[in-house]
Amino acid sequence: MMNDEEIVEFVSNKADMEEDEEQQVEETAGPSTTIPSNNAAFQYREQGLRWYEAQEECDRHVLICLKSVRVIRAQKREISQKQTRIAEFLKKD
Repeated sequence: MMNDEEIVEFVSNKADMEEDEEQQVEETAGPSTTIPSNNAAFQYREQGLRWYEAQEECDRHVLICLKSVRVIRAQKREISQKQTRIAEFLKKD
């Protein structure tokens, strides 16, 4: 049978071990896999395009392909705005 001090020590050690295991899992998990919002993705892409245009190796054909992603972003934005309008319309009734 364990006395009070032994129980406290056991519980404290167990909590420390669990924290260490959680830290190890977080470290091995690697980078976060969260997906940026459409607006954040647009900003990142614009920064990347400006950087690429400033490089000596910039190929205009590749640049045109990269800029075509803007169309996808515009479509996503249009869809999200339409959904917002519908949701607002339904809230008013």
